[in-house]
Amino acid sequence: MPLTGPLRTLERLAVFHENTARVIRAAIQLYVEHHQRVRHDTARLDAVLHALNLARTSATRATAQPGYGTPQRERERRHASAVLLASFDPVVPRDAPAGRERAVAPLIRHGYLRKKGEGYVRTPKPFRD
Repeated sequence: MPLTGPLRTLERLAVFHENTARVIRAAIQLYVEHHQRVRHDTARLDAVLHALNLARTSATRATAQPGYGTPQRERERRHASAVLLASFDPVVPRDAPAGRERAVAPLIRHGYLRKKGEGYVRTPKPFRD
């Protein structure tokens, strides 16, 4: 016996929602499968990149020079500054040595040298080497 009236409407709604639920479940399944594959590929890619990074760092560390901020490099820079300061007189102005013009600016900025006329003179400020 066919359904009529409100029961027929409820039957149609039930079929419609069952089909919609089936489509939603299929979409969820596709989403889960896709992301499982992506997670697996991402994990594999991460492992390869990590291995390449370890190989790169181990190869470059063996030949790398000490960095700019190491105590050894700092001592070398301070010694070079002390040698440069020793070439200036406190009374007679002198030009910066050729090729060392840029090295004079920090010494002026920190008060070890002073501009006088066409050259630079040494100030009484002590420089610790």
